[in-house]
Amino acid sequence: MTRDGRRYEGVIAARAGSEVEYDVKGLYTTFTAQAVLDDAFQGTIALAVAGDGKELWTSGPLGAGGDRAKAVQVSIAGVKRLVLKAASAAVPPVGGAGQGGAGAQGGGRGGSGQAAWIDARLSGLAAGR
Repeated sequence: MTRDGRRYEGVIAARAGSEVEYDVKGLYTTFTAQAVLDDAFQGTIALAVAGDGKELWTSGPLGAGGDRAKAVQVSIAGVKRLVLKAASAAVPPVGGAGQGGAGAQGGGRGGSGQAAWIDARLSGLAAGR
């Protein structure tokens, strides 16, 4: 992953249509990261954070002349299942359903992708843990 000419290792890479799921067991209170596009990627993509099936944060469209990075700080208190998602931010055709993508093309720690979660952190042990 290259962002502003700097190479990043150990990122959580994402391609449109991918999801990465973590079993966080309600142990943490906050998820933070930088949601960014790779320098070489010229399309538009949206990243999202979901917890236990509910959307907690979305980047909105990244790229195509707009923002190429957004700071993420999300409360995940009580969340057992954390999912990091990537979707095509292209407008679906009339009558189309939802956001399409290039299919589940992978994503995950350390791989290459169109976008990435840089400096992803779970913090703040939940009370009673």
